[in-house]
Amino acid sequence: MFAFLSRHVSQILFVLSVTAAATTSIGCASAPLTVEGDTNSTPSRELSSDAKFVRVQLAARRKVQLERLHAYAANGVFPKNRVSQMPLNVFRDEDGHLCAVANLVDLDGKHALVDQTAKTNNFVRVAEQSSGDLHDWVLTSGFTKEEIARIQAPYMPMEPTAAWQEKEKERLQAHFADVERELLANQDASLDLAVARLQHPAV
Repeated sequence: MFAFLSRHVSQILFVLSVTAAATTSIGCASAPLTVEGDTNSTPSRELSSDAKFVRVQLAARRKVQLERLHAYAANGVFPKNRVSQMPLNVFRDEDGHLCAVANLVDLDGKHALVDQTAKTNNFVRVAEQSSGDLHDWVLTSGFTKEEIARIQAPYMPMEPTAAWQEKEKERLQAHFADVERELLANQDASLDLAVARLQHPAV
């Protein structure tokens, strides 16, 4: 148990070090990671000292990820579903545009993972991965898998008109606005669950 938790704490700390120098998808520097005095970092139930430490780190991760998601939505550049007549998750489209979750993974410095996933499993639903690098990323992202599923919206079948593109952009931006409100409202409970899943992966 301790070895499992320690491995993921090490991953969190590594990602935090990358985050400090990372930029958002529109070129704005990420805010410095400060968790002192952050009320969102206060555990809502009694935790072990190790779990408290992990919760603080996950809270810092979550704060940065929320900022990145907000910037991604505001930028308004999303993948296009050119391959299915049904709504479909597209990790990276032919133009190189990343879905919201792929963008978060990429901004964590995991460019090779994003590239490999796009080439081998481009319609992946990240929240449904039960093992592997994407699964581990979810565990240390600051979000729960349920929240990752909400963030990774499927894309509607593309129509070759400017009106459709604008409508799809507006739909996705409205979706991300709703998701952002949910993420902020559910923050304490989600952090508790994220910590529990690091300690007990079957939760």
